[in-house]
Amino acid sequence: MTAWRAPKLAWAVSGAVIFALNFSDIGGMIAKQIDKRDKKKIMAILISSLQR
Repeated sequence: MTAWRAPKLAWAVSGAVIFALNFSDIGGMIAKQIDKRDKKKIMAILISSLQR
């Protein structure tokens, strides 16, 4: 696109592609957050059961 003398369009397209790639796996990001929180809860339960 820069060869066609459209550098602003090239930047806009590359920015849009990067944005789309970052948010293409929303389900995966949500699953990672849920897993992270579940691991903390599981560890807390294990630690509290070991202290009894």
